[in-house]
Amino acid sequence: MPKRAHSRPAASVESAPMRGGRQSGQGSVEYVGMVGGVGVLLVALIAVFLLIGDNLTCKFSQAVASIAGGSADCSSDASNAHETENGEADVAVQGPVMRPVPSPSPQQPPWPPAPGVSYGLDPDSYLVETMQSTPRGRQTMRWLIDNYVYVDVNNNKRGAYWNGRQIVLGQGYEHNAGTLIHEANHARYAKEGRKGNPRKLSRDDYIHARIAEEADGVVQAIRATKEFRAAGYDTPERPGEPEYDDAYQNARANGASNTEAEQAGYDAVEQKFYGEGSEAFVTSTRGTTYPEHYGKEWDAHHPCLFGLCF
Repeated sequence: MPKRAHSRPAASVESAPMRGGRQSGQGSVEYVGMVGGVGVLLVALIAVFLLIGDNLTCKFSQAVASIAGGSADCSSDASNAHETENGEADVAVQGPVMRPVPSPSPQQPPWPPAPGVSYGLDPDSYLVETMQSTPRGRQTMRWLIDNYVYVDVNNNKRGAYWNGRQIVLGQGYEHNAGTLIHEANHARYAKEGRKGNPRKLSRDDYIHARIAEEADGVVQAIRATKEFRAAGYDTPERPGEPEYDDAYQNARANGASNTEAEQAGYDAVEQKFYGEGSEAFVTSTRGTTYPEHYGKEWDAHHPCLFGLCF
């Protein structure tokens, strides 16, 4: 926060007649007044700059990035737009960044479409059938209902992501229950206040917090997918699943408990986000690593002006 300007007593300057009727000390008083005025103006400008919030700071960052030949995302929900998987090389790759879309009112029929079915889903769809086949799937849909999270299954949209207001399942994801589990995990982090805040965390801490959230979502989807398969449903292999399985099985073979083995699996998945080269998880739209992606996201919230960073 900007420091409060301390008021200073006005300087007492004795005056004496000068040529042309001017008084001695008048120039000093005017100079002090000018400097004081400039100081007050600068303090006011900085205060306004900070009070307006992230929108202005992000716009400033975008202008600076443009001059430098780069870019900065200034969408109103840029930090909420979640990255999702393409099912092959990438994990949670950035879908199209969208502004928050108000969810339909839960007071309007047919909400919910059927008991235990999340808003926006077709009760007769394969996705709903798969989700209802396991306790984890049913609990996830119940949470979505209780928190008024709309699921937009839309073949006209690309990718799958949580945009801060609703979950979007675009073309190719309309039957993927594992993806819904993954995106619901991001919705939980946001609504339960567990999502990293770039305005309250250091750059490194913010990167680690967001990657931990990503890894948690991947692991939740992996575990859910295994449960769906056990219930007889055909679900594709999840990104990070082979690494999770190897770490889990190795830990169990070495005498680890189930909880310890699950932690080993999580650690293996998380490491993929920090990896290098072709083995690392990267965002598909930008091809950047996750530390790079979330580092830039943090930077967009902390522009610098005249050497001062906010």
